[in-house]
Amino acid sequence: MKKQPLYVLALLAILQTTQVRAQTQTQLPEAQTQPAAAARQPAFHRWSVSLQAGPSLPVGKFASGNPTSDEAGHAHVGVGAELALTRWFNRRVGLTFAAAGQQNAIGAVTPPPNPVTGTVFTRNDPWKVGRLLAGATLDLPLSSPRLSLVVRALAGVIKTTSPANTLRLYVSGNPLDVKIAAVPFSWAFAYEAGASLKWQSPGRLFLLADAAYGGAKPNFYKEYPIMVDPVTRSVITVQHKQPIGAMQISAGAGISF
Repeated sequence: MKKQPLYVLALLAILQTTQVRAQTQTQLPEAQTQPAAAARQPAFHRWSVSLQAGPSLPVGKFASGNPTSDEAGHAHVGVGAELALTRWFNRRVGLTFAAAGQQNAIGAVTPPPNPVTGTVFTRNDPWKVGRLLAGATLDLPLSSPRLSLVVRALAGVIKTTSPANTLRLYVSGNPLDVKIAAVPFSWAFAYEAGASLKWQSPGRLFLLADAAYGGAKPNFYKEYPIMVDPVTRSVITVQHKQPIGAMQISAGAGISF
């Protein structure tokens, strides 16, 4: 009769050992999957730099060819490029500093015929636009651990000039070329919003495919000579505003460090 407590203790010890083994086997696959998931996750870096380039598509009044509008830019499809530096606070939120530029050609402009000078043909230099921007960047994960959607909202300043052009006038049937120099615009507020599809390599390199819209409305003062009479010449100064809007489609690469 005294051996019964020993049997009970032995039975309890066997049951306890079996339960511990079962819990260990259940938790083992989960523990094994955690390192594998961590291995697929790209390493986090505080900084990244990228370079992108592609076509610049003028929109709105910047693309308008209306010869009677002071705000028509007559801009054609051009090219643009951007160099961006981003400080990442975590995997998803960063602060981006960008320097960008674009060049858009202008076709020959033929305004309505003038009864005095006849038809005027204009040959133009291209638009050359530079921007300095800064703003927030979000890196939103997609289905693949290495694929994400990068959304940006930037603001800053823009600098450009009115393109130089050459007018061909006809005086008494004889052609006369008049060169009009470029006029600098004032620094103006500019903004840009866009999204990129980002692929992160196993290392530090990443690839980008981007679409962004940028806009600004700089102004400048232009002097117009006026002949008061055959001897007296005067000059008037007029302020102009030039809307500049463009869709930038670009692709590029970057590196994290």
